[in-house]
Amino acid sequence: MRGPLVVKRAFSEPLLLLAAFGAILLATTTLVALTMYASSIADAGVRRTMETASFRQTAAVISAPVTAETFPGYDRAVRDELTRAYGAAPAIGTSFRSDSYVMPGQDGEPQPELLRFGSYDGLDRHARLVSGSWPRPGGPAVEAAISLPAASAAGFEVGREFTTKGRLDPRPVTVRVVGVFQLTDPAGERWANEPLLTRGVERGDFTTYGPLMIPRETFLARFATSVNATWTAEPDLGALTPERLRPL
Repeated sequence: MRGPLVVKRAFSEPLLLLAAFGAILLATTTLVALTMYASSIADAGVRRTMETASFRQTAAVISAPVTAETFPGYDRAVRDELTRAYGAAPAIGTSFRSDSYVMPGQDGEPQPELLRFGSYDGLDRHARLVSGSWPRPGGPAVEAAISLPAASAAGFEVGREFTTKGRLDPRPVTVRVVGVFQLTDPAGERWANEPLLTRGVERGDFTTYGPLMIPRETFLARFATSVNATWTAEPDLGALTPERLRPL
């Protein structure tokens, strides 16, 4: 009998009943709103974290020894795997470093100073020209650009032309310096494993200058004799949702 009595008394106080239903509705609405807000905050947090993540946190780096003959197959395999891993093709750049070459005028010396050549896709997006121009493929001489620290240490200027030989590759190569550049962020994470590129010179048992940066086509045609190639994938994570975060 208590149930009907409670109901009768509740209906006898309509304002009290309305207040009770109002409190329930408010609590329910608040919970739903908080749930939606938390979901929104989580999504915004993921987006913000991905958009502001550093190069070291988001980039994938793969390295392998290659030759001019093996590089195309390796390149296809790496790009296919990265596309499969990310679910879409990320921005992928390749870079190369050559074997050592002898500084001009020091051929035959027991401990000559050395040069290295290199290539980096899109270097012009991460560096500015101090003088000259960016190198182009083709031509009788190999066109190269050199960093300002390396140019200062080695004494190279735009217009300098010389012939050098590799310590492992005796074929002479004629080089013309066409540009001097400066990295826009030499202390950035992108260059953490590129001490020669950021400093311009390395001193140890041998002093090495460079790298003299050349187009990819030129490098593969002339310098890819069992050298190291590096692929760097930089995915666009700005549109990443919490649902995609775990499988990625």
